[in-house]
Amino acid sequence: MFSYLTGCLIGLLALENVLAAYNNSHIIDVLEEIDTIKHPRVIDAMIHVDRGHFCAHNDSRKYMLAARDIGYGSIIDNPVQHAEVLELLKDKLVPGAKVLDVGSGSGYLTTCFAHMVGKNGSVVGVEHIPEIVAHASNVTTLHYPKLNKRIKFICGDGRLGYPEGGPYDVIHVGASSEVVPKALHNQLKPFGLLYMTAIENQDDETRELWNHTVYECQPDGRWHKEVDRPGSMVQWEHQLRNYSEQVHSWWHTTTTEWPFADRHDGDWVLENSNPFYPDRTIHCHYVDQKKLTLHSYEHSDISELKTYETRDTYETPEDKK
Repeated sequence: MFSYLTGCLIGLLALENVLAAYNNSHIIDVLEEIDTIKHPRVIDAMIHVDRGHFCAHNDSRKYMLAARDIGYGSIIDNPVQHAEVLELLKDKLVPGAKVLDVGSGSGYLTTCFAHMVGKNGSVVGVEHIPEIVAHASNVTTLHYPKLNKRIKFICGDGRLGYPEGGPYDVIHVGASSEVVPKALHNQLKPFGLLYMTAIENQDDETRELWNHTVYECQPDGRWHKEVDRPGSMVQWEHQLRNYSEQVHSWWHTTTTEWPFADRHDGDWVLENSNPFYPDRTIHCHYVDQKKLTLHSYEHSDISELKTYETRDTYETPEDKK
């Protein structure tokens, strides 16, 4: 038992070394190494837009390859997901393009879009949390004054879009939805792309699984839909394990197959062996970085994830007894 726990702790430390990056350039190096970013324009955007600027000021691990808490119940998604979005949309993120970023959050991806569309392009970020809107606006004003001229941050309901800035070549929806809001459909140019995560639905508008989905608007108003892959983050932990042989084989997680997997902040890891959770049971592991201990338990009430999503302390079943 002692040797097993020792191996687990060594593995956790090794995994953290893999997930940790020293600066923005190191993030790019790792993403290239695991073959997540390939296109020169995507690499250029992620080099010029420093992720650390958009993280919390006191976050000592802002360059980890993990989602990070930025306050007010919001996070900045992990760099792998950002890179994959940019790779998927790169052919439409061309000079002069118009982009709508729904659920713009930290403003990081919004700013990457602005870099890629050039001085004649424009990007609108819509976010419903006023403090997060102010955070994103302040960061771009301070660190990216040239890009800021082509960015507009709006505090409002993203489901309504921002028709004043359209029609758009690209609409990126950072949140998941059962259907594409009609307002967003109407604001997309013919042959424009809408990117979102589709979730279970009873009709044919979306797949019955969580998917990264890209919709292309046809001239007659119909959708042409392409599903990139199931789940929010299907491959990245496995890629990282391949990247470094330091990570021990005991670390087996299907976190990336679970829809909320990208909501962790480097401490919490959600795991489910079946991505479609027929038993609606999740397995949750928490690594106490100070004590270097591993806490593990099962939880059946999926609704209680709301406390986790808002970055509040997640109570284990034992805590509630």
